[in-house]
Amino acid sequence: MLRPRRAVGIMAKAPLAGQAKTRLIPVLGADHAARLQLHMLLDTIDLTMAALEGDGAISIVCPTAADRAALQCVVPADIDVVAHERGDLMRGLDYGLSYHLDRGYEQIVLVDGDSPTLPVRYLRSAFDQLASDTVVLGPTLDGGYYLIGACRPRQALFEWERLDSATICRQTQQRAKALGARVALLPPWYDVDTAEDLERLVEELRTYPGRAPHTSRFLDRDGRG
Repeated sequence: MLRPRRAVGIMAKAPLAGQAKTRLIPVLGADHAARLQLHMLLDTIDLTMAALEGDGAISIVCPTAADRAALQCVVPADIDVVAHERGDLMRGLDYGLSYHLDRGYEQIVLVDGDSPTLPVRYLRSAFDQLASDTVVLGPTLDGGYYLIGACRPRQALFEWERLDSATICRQTQQRAKALGARVALLPPWYDVDTAEDLERLVEELRTYPGRAPHTSRFLDRDGRG
Protein backbone atom coordinates (compact mmCIF):
# COMPACT_ATOMS: atom_id res chain seq x y z
CA MET A 1 0.00 0.00 0.00
CA LEU A 2 1.42 3.38 -1.02
CA ARG A 3 2.04 5.98 1.66
CA PRO A 4 0.02 9.19 1.21
CA ARG A 5 2.05 12.03 -0.25
CA ARG A 6 0.75 14.56 2.26
CA ALA A 7 1.21 14.87 6.01
CA VAL A 8 0.01 17.32 8.63
CA GLY A 9 1.87 17.65 11.91
CA ILE A 10 -0.10 19.36 14.67
CA MET A 11 2.24 21.03 17.16
CA ALA A 12 0.81 20.58 20.65
CA LYS A 13 1.65 20.12 24.30
CA ALA A 14 -0.23 17.75 26.55
CA PRO A 15 -3.32 19.35 28.13
CA LEU A 16 -2.00 19.19 31.70
CA ALA A 17 -3.25 21.58 34.37
CA GLY A 18 -0.64 24.17 35.22
CA GLN A 19 1.35 23.52 32.05
CA ALA A 20 -1.20 24.16 29.30
CA LYS A 21 -2.39 27.61 28.17
CA THR A 22 -0.61 29.27 31.06
CA ARG A 23 -1.53 32.80 29.93
CA LEU A 24 -5.19 31.85 30.29
CA ILE A 25 -4.86 30.44 33.80
CA PRO A 26 -5.68 33.83 35.43
CA VAL A 27 -8.92 33.88 33.41
CA LEU A 28 -9.97 30.23 33.46
CA GLY A 29 -7.97 28.53 36.20
CA ALA A 30 -5.39 25.84 35.55
CA ASP A 31 -7.80 22.94 35.07
CA HIS A 32 -10.15 24.76 32.70
CA ALA A 33 -7.26 26.19 30.69
CA ALA A 34 -5.92 22.67 30.16
CA ARG A 35 -9.35 21.38 29.20
CA LEU A 36 -9.76 24.24 26.72
CA GLN A 37 -6.47 23.24 25.10
CA LEU A 38 -7.68 19.65 24.78
CA HIS A 39 -10.93 20.64 23.07
CA MET A 40 -9.15 23.03 20.72
CA LEU A 41 -6.78 20.21 19.78
CA LEU A 42 -9.69 17.86 19.06
CA ASP A 43 -11.24 20.47 16.78
CA THR A 44 -7.88 20.96 15.06
CA ILE A 45 -7.70 17.22 14.40
CA ASP A 46 -11.21 17.28 12.94
CA LEU A 47 -10.55 20.23 10.64
CA THR A 48 -7.32 18.60 9.49
CA MET A 49 -9.17 15.38 8.67
CA ALA A 50 -11.76 17.39 6.74
CA ALA A 51 -9.05 19.18 4.77
CA LEU A 52 -7.21 15.99 3.83
CA GLU A 53 -10.37 14.07 2.89
CA GLY A 54 -8.61 10.78 3.46
CA ASP A 55 -5.61 11.69 1.29
CA GLY A 56 -2.88 12.25 3.85
CA ALA A 57 -1.55 11.40 7.28
CA ILE A 58 -1.98 13.26 10.57
CA SER A 59 0.36 13.25 13.53
CA ILE A 60 0.82 15.27 16.68
CA VAL A 61 4.31 16.58 17.36
CA CYS A 62 4.82 17.28 21.06
CA PRO A 63 7.79 18.38 23.19
CA THR A 64 8.56 15.37 25.42
CA ALA A 65 7.91 11.70 26.02
CA ALA A 66 5.72 12.70 28.98
CA ASP A 67 3.59 14.86 26.68
CA ARG A 68 3.39 11.95 24.25
CA ALA A 69 2.14 9.55 26.92
CA ALA A 70 -0.54 12.00 28.07
CA LEU A 71 -1.68 12.85 24.54
CA GLN A 72 -1.99 9.21 23.52
CA CYS A 73 -4.67 8.86 26.21
CA VAL A 74 -6.89 11.64 24.85
CA VAL A 75 -6.57 11.73 21.05
CA PRO A 76 -7.97 9.20 18.56
CA ALA A 77 -5.99 5.96 18.51
CA ASP A 78 -5.15 6.26 14.82
CA ILE A 79 -3.35 9.59 15.31
CA ASP A 80 0.41 9.14 15.58
CA VAL A 81 2.01 11.08 18.46
CA VAL A 82 5.74 11.81 18.33
CA ALA A 83 7.98 13.66 20.79
CA HIS A 84 10.65 15.95 19.39
CA GLU A 85 12.66 16.33 22.63
CA ARG A 86 14.32 19.44 21.16
CA GLY A 87 13.46 21.85 23.96
CA ASP A 88 11.73 24.70 22.14
CA LEU A 89 9.09 25.26 19.50
CA MET A 90 11.41 26.33 16.69
CA ARG A 91 13.54 23.21 17.01
CA GLY A 92 10.35 21.23 17.32
CA LEU A 93 9.11 22.63 14.02
CA ASP A 94 12.39 21.68 12.37
CA TYR A 95 11.99 18.16 13.78
CA GLY A 96 8.37 17.95 12.64
CA LEU A 97 9.36 18.78 9.07
CA SER A 98 12.36 16.44 8.92
CA TYR A 99 10.50 13.62 10.70
CA HIS A 100 7.82 13.46 8.02
CA LEU A 101 10.24 13.96 5.14
CA ASP A 102 12.37 11.08 6.42
CA ARG A 103 9.29 8.87 6.25
CA GLY A 104 8.74 9.60 2.60
CA TYR A 105 6.04 12.27 2.69
CA GLU A 106 6.40 14.83 -0.07
CA GLN A 107 4.27 17.72 1.18
CA ILE A 108 4.47 18.59 4.88
CA VAL A 109 2.31 21.15 6.64
CA LEU A 110 2.78 21.94 10.33
CA VAL A 111 -0.07 23.68 12.15
CA ASP A 112 -0.65 24.86 15.68
CA GLY A 113 -3.29 23.31 17.90
CA ASP A 114 -4.54 26.70 19.04
CA SER A 115 -6.60 27.82 16.04
CA PRO A 116 -9.67 25.58 16.27
CA THR A 117 -11.80 27.67 13.91
CA LEU A 118 -9.21 27.82 11.14
CA PRO A 119 -11.09 27.53 7.84
CA VAL A 120 -10.56 24.14 6.22
CA ARG A 121 -10.00 25.85 2.87
CA TYR A 122 -6.85 27.54 4.24
CA LEU A 123 -5.27 24.17 4.97
CA ARG A 124 -6.28 22.84 1.56
CA SER A 125 -4.83 25.95 -0.04
CA ALA A 126 -1.52 25.34 1.72
CA PHE A 127 -1.17 21.97 0.01
CA ASP A 128 -2.36 23.36 -3.32
CA GLN A 129 0.48 25.90 -3.25
CA LEU A 130 3.24 23.61 -2.04
CA ALA A 131 6.00 22.82 -4.51
CA SER A 132 9.63 21.83 -4.08
CA ASP A 133 10.84 25.44 -4.02
CA THR A 134 7.97 26.80 -1.91
CA VAL A 135 7.49 27.69 1.74
CA VAL A 136 3.88 28.30 2.75
CA LEU A 137 3.14 30.51 5.76
CA GLY A 138 -0.14 31.20 7.52
CA PRO A 139 0.26 34.45 9.51
CA THR A 140 -1.42 34.95 12.87
CA LEU A 141 -2.81 38.30 13.90
CA ASP A 142 -0.11 38.71 16.56
CA GLY A 143 2.82 38.40 14.15
CA GLY A 144 3.48 34.69 14.42
CA TYR A 145 2.23 31.95 12.15
CA TYR A 146 -0.37 29.23 12.55
CA LEU A 147 1.02 27.15 9.69
CA ILE A 148 4.24 26.48 7.86
CA GLY A 149 4.60 24.08 4.96
CA ALA A 150 7.50 22.81 2.88
CA CYS A 151 8.57 19.93 0.67
CA ARG A 152 12.21 19.68 1.74
CA PRO A 153 14.35 20.38 4.82
CA ARG A 154 14.42 24.04 5.83
CA GLN A 155 16.57 24.04 8.98
CA ALA A 156 17.70 27.64 8.54
CA LEU A 157 14.12 28.86 8.93
CA PHE A 158 14.05 27.60 12.52
CA GLU A 159 17.45 28.72 13.79
CA TRP A 160 17.08 31.95 15.75
CA GLU A 161 19.42 33.42 18.33
CA ARG A 162 16.68 35.82 19.36
CA LEU A 163 13.04 35.13 18.67
CA ASP A 164 10.60 38.04 18.44
CA SER A 165 7.14 36.50 18.40
CA ALA A 166 5.62 39.75 17.12
CA THR A 167 7.66 39.63 13.91
CA ILE A 168 8.57 35.96 13.45
CA CYS A 169 6.30 35.41 10.43
CA ARG A 170 7.72 38.42 8.58
CA GLN A 171 11.28 37.45 9.50
CA THR A 172 10.70 33.86 8.37
CA GLN A 173 9.29 35.12 5.08
CA GLN A 174 12.35 37.32 4.53
CA ARG A 175 14.74 34.53 5.43
CA ALA A 176 12.99 32.04 3.13
CA LYS A 177 13.25 34.47 0.21
CA ALA A 178 16.92 35.09 0.96
CA LEU A 179 17.47 31.33 0.77
CA GLY A 180 15.88 31.24 -2.68
CA ALA A 181 12.46 29.91 -1.75
CA ARG A 182 9.19 31.13 -3.15
CA VAL A 183 6.93 32.18 -0.28
CA ALA A 184 3.16 31.68 -0.44
CA LEU A 185 1.14 33.52 2.20
CA LEU A 186 -2.24 32.30 3.37
CA PRO A 187 -4.87 34.66 4.78
CA PRO A 188 -4.24 35.71 8.40
CA TRP A 189 -6.04 33.93 11.25
CA TYR A 190 -5.80 33.99 15.02
CA ASP A 191 -4.56 31.57 17.63
CA VAL A 192 -5.83 31.47 21.19
CA ASP A 193 -3.18 32.38 23.75
CA THR A 194 -4.45 35.42 25.64
CA ALA A 195 -7.67 36.59 27.27
CA GLU A 196 -8.30 38.83 24.27
CA ASP A 197 -7.90 35.85 21.93
CA LEU A 198 -10.32 33.85 24.06
CA GLU A 199 -12.95 36.56 23.85
CA ARG A 200 -12.57 36.63 20.07
CA LEU A 201 -13.08 32.85 20.02
CA VAL A 202 -16.15 33.06 22.27
CA GLU A 203 -17.73 35.71 20.06
CA GLU A 204 -17.07 33.72 16.90
CA LEU A 205 -18.52 30.51 18.35
CA ARG A 206 -21.64 32.26 19.62
CA THR A 207 -22.51 32.87 15.98
CA TYR A 208 -20.84 29.86 14.37
CA PRO A 209 -20.59 27.02 16.93
CA GLY A 210 -20.11 24.47 14.16
CA ARG A 211 -16.70 25.89 13.33
CA ALA A 212 -15.24 24.27 16.47
CA PRO A 213 -17.91 22.02 18.03
CA HIS A 214 -15.72 20.45 20.74
CA THR A 215 -14.55 23.86 21.91
CA SER A 216 -18.00 25.39 21.61
CA ARG A 217 -19.59 22.73 23.79
CA PHE A 218 -16.83 23.08 26.37
CA LEU A 219 -17.25 26.86 26.52
CA ASP A 220 -21.02 26.51 26.85
CA ARG A 221 -20.61 24.14 29.78
CA ASP A 222 -18.04 26.48 31.31
CA GLY A 223 -20.45 29.40 31.08
CA ARG A 224 -18.32 31.46 28.68
CA GLY A 225 -20.21 30.68 25.47
